[in-house]
Amino acid sequence: MRETVKLYYELRKIWIWTLLAIITIIAISSMVFNIGSWYQAKHTFDSHFDAHHYYEIRDYAQTLLSKNKRKQAAKVTNILSDTQGFHFVTNSKVRYVSKNAELAFYILTISPDSAYRNVSYKEVARSLPETFSEYRHRVLRYYVSANGSNGKDVVQYSDDSPDFVVSGLPTSKQIYLPDTPRFSKDSGPFNKEGFYTHTFIFKQPMGAGPVVLSILIGAIFFLLDQIHWINPYMFQRSKDGRYLALAKSLCWFVIPGLLSCFYALVEFVLKGFLVPSAFANSDYGAMFSGLLVVLTLGLSLAGFGLLIDSFIGTIFGKIYTAIVSMFALALFISTAHMLGSGLSRQWHLNMKPFLNFVDDAFSANGNGFSWVELLIALLMLALAFFWYKKYSYDTDSSYVRMPKLKKPFFCFVVLLAVWDFILPLPLAAWTPSNAYFQSGQISSIVWWLAWGIGITLFTAWLIFKKPFKFRFLSKKNGKQ
Repeated sequence: MRETVKLYYELRKIWIWTLLAIITIIAISSMVFNIGSWYQAKHTFDSHFDAHHYYEIRDYAQTLLSKNKRKQAAKVTNILSDTQGFHFVTNSKVRYVSKNAELAFYILTISPDSAYRNVSYKEVARSLPETFSEYRHRVLRYYVSANGSNGKDVVQYSDDSPDFVVSGLPTSKQIYLPDTPRFSKDSGPFNKEGFYTHTFIFKQPMGAGPVVLSILIGAIFFLLDQIHWINPYMFQRSKDGRYLALAKSLCWFVIPGLLSCFYALVEFVLKGFLVPSAFANSDYGAMFSGLLVVLTLGLSLAGFGLLIDSFIGTIFGKIYTAIVSMFALALFISTAHMLGSGLSRQWHLNMKPFLNFVDDAFSANGNGFSWVELLIALLMLALAFFWYKKYSYDTDSSYVRMPKLKKPFFCFVVLLAVWDFILPLPLAAWTPSNAYFQSGQISSIVWWLAWGIGITLFTAWLIFKKPFKFRFLSKKNGKQ
């Protein structure tokens, strides 16, 4: 095993170090940008906001609570509900700022992405903190609070709220601050004659981007190794396809993935030192939870890729299977939800556990770490390495490497096609929200069935007939 890793490293070391260098550059750039963005936002806030004008606007907000000021209060809520304060968050110049608009802008500065459409003015007025220091703290707080995605919850915000959203993952925060010099000390941050806004984003990367990037690059090199006959060259020396797959996975998936997560942890630690603790509380438990989610994602993608590589031989077949599999997975989840909703609506069955299981299995709920997803990833890896044990470079020209599995695989394709393309048609009658099938247009149903039948027949042709070949590649390899 060690000799196989050394051999593959010698063959691809320039590209491996290039990938690691790219990940390092991305990580360092992220650290500089994210920490620098917070300090720039702090400087902008301190240059435009002051306690005197804040207390003045807060007193005005309290006066609108009286019954004879309901019309003025309604104007404030209308501004807030107008596409989330669209005129405030755009880069165009905001002109003719009224007192009511100024109050709305103060509130939008705290939480610009919250939904204020169904919030009463009383709740809106309560969202302004009692002190200027607390207002400054909420605006410049680095991490989004657990309730930061809902306007009503933002009103009930307290300093006891955790810095991390549901699932315990740090998330990006976006704020908008005025970026125009004030004409006088008493004019306030939002100039009556107009002002521009500047967007600041506080991010906490978890390394997911570099992990996905390394897997994509690794997948490309898996294909290039097959094209340039590196697989037969190494297989003749290792005599075991599992060693070959492990060597590649270590160089393209494991080391880059762990390095990405390490840089994310370093950035999180640096924020604890460089950003005042009052604005960026360090919750290492939540951080490690987020890294576990990213590693599970990487493990799932790597397992998916290795499963295809171990089962499918041709290069075209691998690309085609990967694309169609992702498309089929999306349809599988959609059909599962249609089935669950239909059974729940027609027979009042409790399908929530079933739907939660489906979402957990394929990370469709966005609620962070899933044991089901991790188990499926490990099963894919185990099955892939079981098939790698039977690897032979002679099967690189076959769509399905193992002839005995052609018929079972075809049966699986047919069943999946029935689930994805046939079953949604009767289920559409139970799911009124599915406008695609409820439109009553026969042409849409015909096209839907045509896609399903076409993909199934083409896949069957790949399984049982000769696959496509890249002639220019075969000619090139023949000359070599």
